[in-house]
Amino acid sequence: MKKLFKPLALLLIVLVPLFAFMLVACFESQEPEQFLLITSDSLENSNHEFIGGVLDELAESDGLTFTYSNTAFGRMILTLGNLVPNASNNEFIAVYISILEPQWSNPYSVTVDGVQFFSANHGIDSLPVLDGVSYLFAIATF
Repeated sequence: MKKLFKPLALLLIVLVPLFAFMLVACFESQEPEQFLLITSDSLENSNHEFIGGVLDELAESDGLTFTYSNTAFGRMILTLGNLVPNASNNEFIAVYISILEPQWSNPYSVTVDGVQFFSANHGIDSLPVLDGVSYLFAIATF
């Protein structure tokens, strides 16, 4: 058993950093070509609990156009302003937030103007409006 300890420990010392590097490389941040950004400053006076309510208000008050499909998980954005994904290219509108918090986001990210945004774990009707957090909508592919 002791003879196996040193080779096994050495193998772990080599493999763990290698796998960590590979994982980080998979989540390399990119900058989207087209996006809609809702900054935390613009949400300071919002009384909406979820970002879907903010989009509804922007549609009513500012003329933001967006279409969506009702799903079992809530509304899925089909178009948003000038964001019109091409379904034949496997494009969709992704939602990102400016914090990496396991409850709300995951490590896949994009960067806009030097700010890193993380892929949201929730749709617009269950993603809360959080203090100091900005929201990014961008065309992504799968």
